[in-house]
Amino acid sequence: MKGLTKILPLVAFAALGVGLAGAQTADEILAKSRSPEGVLSFQAHVDMTIAEVNGAFLCRSAEQYWVRDGETTKRLVAFETPSSVRNTRFLAVASDSEPAQRLLFSPATGKVSELGSTQGSRWFMGSDFSLEDICPRSPSLDTNVLIGRENLGATPCYVVESRPRAAGQYLRVVHWISTENFVLLKAEMYDQSGLAKRLVVSKIEVVDGIPTARSLKMDDLRHWSSTVLEFSDIRYNKETPAALFTTAYLAKGSL
Repeated sequence: MKGLTKILPLVAFAALGVGLAGAQTADEILAKSRSPEGVLSFQAHVDMTIAEVNGAFLCRSAEQYWVRDGETTKRLVAFETPSSVRNTRFLAVASDSEPAQRLLFSPATGKVSELGSTQGSRWFMGSDFSLEDICPRSPSLDTNVLIGRENLGATPCYVVESRPRAAGQYLRVVHWISTENFVLLKAEMYDQSGLAKRLVVSKIEVVDGIPTARSLKMDDLRHWSSTVLEFSDIRYNKETPAALFTTAYLAKGSL
């Protein structure tokens, strides 16, 4: 079992997508995939199911909140079940030009800890997602190239390759992004050993007029384990208290 102290996004997460036709560059395509036009906030219930190599399953549930304020995005994940992770809270604040600041409150210690930019490869709550997976890097931190177009099933996709300008968890990441609505449908992550992880996005539905992924599956191809994130009770552009995204709330869990 991956230790709960190995911390990781929530993508959240990154598979939301809507955009305008006519995106030309790799940077534009990634930006529209990660920050849908017209979406200023997102709330959802998240169920996490971890399938371990020994056949065991671990389940977690959480509430997630995401807001955009200008060039800054903020993401809060508050875990509810099981009792071993209840009241664990994760906060990430990122700009379009700098790495995310990531904070974690652990009820076991009663303290808020900062997870530095060098800890992007750490696992999140025992899952197969890492911090860098859950809180994707800004496109401006990578060299992004549109390497072609191809169909994923029946869906035409842009294929975009990203390589970090500075140190990152992966040597490169290849994204398949729908040409129609800019939803990320698949990503493959490569490290020094080759293909390390694969993200597959499914159950695309229109919520409040926005194409939305309700299911993300991350396969760790080195450890033969996987994690599925299922989203429900999805709400866009609902009023979200700014106080949720503070260290005070992270520590206390109340406004």
